[in-house]
Amino acid sequence: RKNLLNPFQANVIRYVVRYEDKNGIEDLQKIIHYCEMEIKFLKEKKRRYKIPDDSPEKEEEWAAMIAQMQDT
Repeated sequence: RKNLLNPFQANVIRYVVRYEDKNGIEDLQKIIHYCEMEIKFLKEKKRRYKIPDDSPEKEEEWAAMIAQMQDT
């Protein structure tokens, strides 16, 4: 994660940048989808941990949470 973005954030940026030139409304819907996934992820993270923990040890756990959410 060189840019410090999780996959939801990266996909929002990806689709925002390209939607006018590529898939229009479909890409806008994907932006909404990934924003909703990011909100869900942040709520789950907040529920599990009262104090934000961005330590390297937690990165794998966050990645697993994101992967699990993407599968649903």
